[in-house]
Amino acid sequence: MNPLPRLYTDLAEWWPVMSDPEEYAGEAGWYRQLLEEACTPPPVTVLELGSGGGHNASHLKAAFQLTLVDLAPDMLAVSRELNPECEHVQGDMRTVRLGRQFDAVFVHDAICYMTTEADLRQAMETAFVHLRPGGAALFCPDITRERFRPDTDHGGHDGEGRAMRYLEWTWDPDPADSSYRTDFAYLLRDETGTVLAVQDTHILGLFAEADWLRLLAEVGFQPAVLTSDLPDFGNGIGGVVFLGTRPGKEDNASLTVAGPWEQVLAAGQTAPLEAALPAYMLPRRWFASKARTLAEVLIVDVVPVDGLAQLALVRMACTTGEPETYVVPLAFAAGAEAETWLEERPMAVVARLATPEGEGLLYDAVWSPAFCQRLLDLVGEERTLPGYAGAVTSAATAAYPALRGDPAQPLTPHLLGVEQSNTNVRFDRQLLMKLFRRLEPGINPDL
Repeated sequence: MNPLPRLYTDLAEWWPVMSDPEEYAGEAGWYRQLLEEACTPPPVTVLELGSGGGHNASHLKAAFQLTLVDLAPDMLAVSRELNPECEHVQGDMRTVRLGRQFDAVFVHDAICYMTTEADLRQAMETAFVHLRPGGAALFCPDITRERFRPDTDHGGHDGEGRAMRYLEWTWDPDPADSSYRTDFAYLLRDETGTVLAVQDTHILGLFAEADWLRLLAEVGFQPAVLTSDLPDFGNGIGGVVFLGTRPGKEDNASLTVAGPWEQVLAAGQTAPLEAALPAYMLPRRWFASKARTLAEVLIVDVVPVDGLAQLALVRMACTTGEPETYVVPLAFAAGAEAETWLEERPMAVVARLATPEGEGLLYDAVWSPAFCQRLLDLVGEERTLPGYAGAVTSAATAAYPALRGDPAQPLTPHLLGVEQSNTNVRFDRQLLMKLFRRLEPGINPDL
């Protein structure tokens, strides 16, 4: 993310003069209505990410118990003065973790400072992990790619003993990337009548509606876009807002086996899992046939990986075109570990699974650091893992030992945030592992 603009640092005290909190009353009232309608039961506790100077909060606090998070300490200071009864936390919306859940999450136009898909997805993940099941998150970008037009605007207000006027110029230096630029010229008149001219640049993110919906689904939300009957708040902003609902615990498919968890993948017993897999696979970016109608799901092979996971090869056939085969590594968690997965990585959960030992979760094992580390170790070991119908063979090039270093020294895996057609895992700053999700005959062109 780019450095904070001056408006949020050394000029933060001018924010209430530039933008009057009272002008937010109608807008905040509509956001309140959306959150109350989206959550069952209606929300009491609300987390606002990127709360800025607290203008929306000054109206929402009458209805909700608010926790306000912002990256800029100077803006939090402005908000504390306006909203002393609210909890304030300094933090980055991409990485902050408060260790508790809320009925709703609200992200106003600060979401626009996410200028890459990776940043945007991280902010969505933060919202997701802080939501209770059944809660909703509301994202309110200033603009989407479809609605973007170069523009100019102006405004400002008179305050107590001081005044501010601004000229705003919005343009896109590079339509091929995911950002645009807004330049401000501020005229600041202080108590002595001295006028200072300041230029300030804001770099903002620009994403298509389809990208918003895709990323929300990949994180685990049930996404929706609201594009009609939007109220006019007289600020030139609007067009769409995005609503993400976190599924309730009852929304995960529930499976049962009479033996160990691996039995859900046993020959002749895979039908319940095959019925549950589309709900997990179809929203993923690596699933290629979203535009086609699914006709059949069949697990054609299973390869156990050293007791940590099972590599399921899933054949997806549609009503048109050729069938496609995907790799879905599956693992099982029970007890407290299962609860941790639900709270911290719900987007990885495939289904609930009841075994004779108790209930747990079936999840995509690429989210497990232990599994990723094992895959990396297998490359150096050059082994063959037998499956029910075929086998997986690992091999290393001559360059691998030098790149890997001492195999006794573990490397920390990091699952990269934005899914592509494959899944990428970075090991420290040393290696990048690519798990090809869609399997095709022959040598992959990326090799």
